[in-house]
Amino acid sequence: MTPTPAQLAERVKATGRRLGFDLVAIGPADPPDHGRAFEAWLDAGYAGTMAYLERGRAKRLDPRQVLPGARAVIAAALNYYQGPDAAGPAHASRYAWGDDYHAVMEPRLHALLDDLAGAAPGVTGRVYVDTGPVLERDLAARAGLGWLGKNTMLLHPALGSWFFIGVVLTTAELAPDAPLPDRCGSCTQCLEACPTQAFVAPYVLDARRCVSYLTIEHRGPIPRELRAPIGTWAFGCDVCQAVCPWNRRAPITAEAAFAARELPALAELVTLTEEAFQARLRGSPLRRARRRGLARNAAVALGNGAGPAATGALRAALDDPDPDVRAHAAWGLERLTAGGGVMAIDAKRDALVLVDVQNDFCPGGALPVPDGDRVVPVVNRYAARFAAAGAPVFASRDWHPAKTKHFQAYGGDWPPHCVQGTAGAAFHPGLTVPAAAVVVSKGMDPEQDAYSAFQAEDPSGRPFASVLEERGVRRLYVGGLATDYCVKATVLDALRRGLEVLVLVDAVRAVDVKPGDGERAMAEMREAGARSVTLDAV
Repeated sequence: MTPTPAQLAERVKATGRRLGFDLVAIGPADPPDHGRAFEAWLDAGYAGTMAYLERGRAKRLDPRQVLPGARAVIAAALNYYQGPDAAGPAHASRYAWGDDYHAVMEPRLHALLDDLAGAAPGVTGRVYVDTGPVLERDLAARAGLGWLGKNTMLLHPALGSWFFIGVVLTTAELAPDAPLPDRCGSCTQCLEACPTQAFVAPYVLDARRCVSYLTIEHRGPIPRELRAPIGTWAFGCDVCQAVCPWNRRAPITAEAAFAARELPALAELVTLTEEAFQARLRGSPLRRARRRGLARNAAVALGNGAGPAATGALRAALDDPDPDVRAHAAWGLERLTAGGGVMAIDAKRDALVLVDVQNDFCPGGALPVPDGDRVVPVVNRYAARFAAAGAPVFASRDWHPAKTKHFQAYGGDWPPHCVQGTAGAAFHPGLTVPAAAVVVSKGMDPEQDAYSAFQAEDPSGRPFASVLEERGVRRLYVGGLATDYCVKATVLDALRRGLEVLVLVDAVRAVDVKPGDGERAMAEMREAGARSVTLDAV
C-alpha cells in the first residue's frame, strides 16, 4: 500500500526525532516567499564579498532548479545552546564552541532521506546545511520551523534562535505544516544592541558591518572604523541573539558534540602557525576563517580587550608572513599603547550606576526623554558585565510623593512623574537589574528637588555616598536618563567627592529642553574631569 502524503510526513518527523533533531517541519518546494527581498538585498551590495550568493542567485530563487521535480522541503532544527553557565570561549560565537555542525547534521539528514526513499521508492532528494544554493531560513520559516526575526535569525517559541538548520529537498509529496506568525512585535532590542549598527532596518542586515561576516567570511583588512566596535570577538558574534527575549528560556542542548571544547586563547590565535592551526582546530567551525583570518581577528580583539599583557603576542605577530595580520597587530599595539583598549572591571573599586531608567522618563511616560528606552538594551549589557565581574551595580530612581515642590502644581519645573506606587515610577520593563543590585531612591522629601543619585538612600535609609564609601568604591561608571539633568548631577557630585567617573556615552539620552542641552552637559562633565567610555571598551 502506498503511503499517503500525510503518512509520509508523520514518518519523516518521527524519523527526525529518532535521529536527534529537536524539530522537523515540512513545507512546499515553491520559490521562497522573500525572493524579491533577497534580490534587493544583493543588489544593494549588502552581501559584501560573498560572491557565491550572486553566482547562485537563480537557484536560490527556485528550489526546483536545484532539484528538478522537487515537491517538498524538510527543515530540521538541532539545538546547540550550552546554557547560561557554560564555560565557553568568550571570543567565539556559541555555535563554534564544539564540533563542526556540518559533520553532526549532514549524516543525520542523509539518514532521514534514506528512510524516506525506503518508504517511497523512486523518491530522490538533496541535503544541505548552509552549503548549497538554497535560502534555508526562508524555506524553513515557510515550513513552520520558526519565523524570521528582525535580526534575520529564525526564531521558534520553544527553542529561541540557538539552533542549526538543515534542509532536505525531495521529490516526495509530503503534507506541509503551517508557518508560524511573526512574534517579534514592537521589540527592537536586537537592532539596538548590534555593536556595529549593522541593521539597516528591521529584517535587513548589511553584512558588510556585521561582526560575524567581518570575522568569518570577509577576507582582507577589516575597515578601521569597525575594529573598535568588534570588541573582543574573534569568530562570530552572539549579541543580537543574547538580548532576544525569546532566548531567555531556551533549553540546553542534549547534543554532546556541541559542548565547549578547549579552543586557543586570543594570544595563541594571533601567533598560530599553519601547522598549529591544522592540529589545534581539527573538526572546529573556526577553520572557516582560515589561519590568517583568525590571527587578524585575534589582533583586533587583543587590541580591544587584553590590556598590556597582550603586547608580547601582538609584537610577535608583527613578524607574521601575512601582511593583513601584521597590519592588524600594529593596530592592536597602537590601540593598547594609546590607552584605547578595554578597561578591566575591578570588583573592589568599580561600581555601575544606572540613573532613573523609569517608565515616566521613557516614551509614553509623563516626562519622556526622547528615545529614552533605547538605552535599555545597552545598560543591560553593562549591568551583566559588572555583575559577572562581581562589581556592585546601583539603580537609582525618582521616588516622589504625590505632592512635592518638584512638580509644577506646587511651584516646581516639572509635571507630576515617578510618583511612589505608580506604574510610571517603575523601572522600564525591559531593564534587567542584576539580583544583587541595590536600588537607591531619591526625591522623597517634598521640600527638596532631587536630581543626583547622591541625594538618594538605599532601602535601609543609608545615604548613597555612605554605601559607596563602605564598599570602597573609587570609580563610577554612570549611564541612564537624562544626560542634561540627573546623569549630569550624579557625575558632578561624584567628581566633587573625589571619585573617578566614566560616562557611558552609548547609554545616556538627553531631555534637550533647549536644543543642545545634552551636548553642553557632556562638555560640562568633561571639563569637570569625567571621561567617556563605550561598551566595547569595558
